[in-house]
Amino acid sequence: WVGWYGFNCGSTLAIVDADEVASKTAATTTLAAASGGITNLVVHFHMSKRRSDDKHGIYDVAEVCNGILSGLVSITAACSVVEPWAAVVIGVIGALIYSAFSKLLLTLRIDDCVNATPVHFAAGAWGLIAPGLFARGKNMRAAYGNHRTGLFYGGNGTMLAVQLLAFVTITIWVTVTMFPLFTIMKLLGIFRVTEEDEIAGLDDSKHGGSAYASADVFGGKGDPQGVVMAHVPNKPGSADQKTDDSEV
Repeated sequence: WVGWYGFNCGSTLAIVDADEVASKTAATTTLAAASGGITNLVVHFHMSKRRSDDKHGIYDVAEVCNGILSGLVSITAACSVVEPWAAVVIGVIGALIYSAFSKLLLTLRIDDCVNATPVHFAAGAWGLIAPGLFARGKNMRAAYGNHRTGLFYGGNGTMLAVQLLAFVTITIWVTVTMFPLFTIMKLLGIFRVTEEDEIAGLDDSKHGGSAYASADVFGGKGDPQGVVMAHVPNKPGSADQKTDDSEV
């Protein structure tokens, strides 16, 4: 979150003669991140409550963080040209789009363990569209020296059309460049880790230690140093199959 101030406010490349733009950018960045985090907190609390047998909800810190990220991603393109109230709306919608896209990936059985696609693609797409709706002429003149405005400020739709074109162009470019790379990686067998590594956790199998100090995380067993241990079921018919799960 703090780094995003350098990303957004720092894009002015100066403070002298740019202080108004930079300060407004800091405000919109803060508001969108906060509204995104709060929205995701509420949404996923109620989602967990519906899934729970005893109807107890969970305040999911990971989803709050992804809501904050969704708000930050959503406001980046529009940070210098929208009003504070619009930043709150953009953050809320960004979090809702993130949650919907995350649910879609689960429905389609597409693996994205950290929800990077809902945050950066789905919320990012919304972030590109948002200036075409919420950009105010005064802010556009201060930041870019032109007189274009978003649709909600009397714009004729040209800016919105350009933003949509940018989204389509970027999507096509990424697909054309990345799809062949990922296909080759899959054919070479290096596109994803083994099932055993997934279950044990990549922190331990690839990075030499757990990221979590508590043995209670995810219900795993802990060693004396507090490293989370996982249970990896033996595959049927394997030579080392036992009556119970083996520990890694």
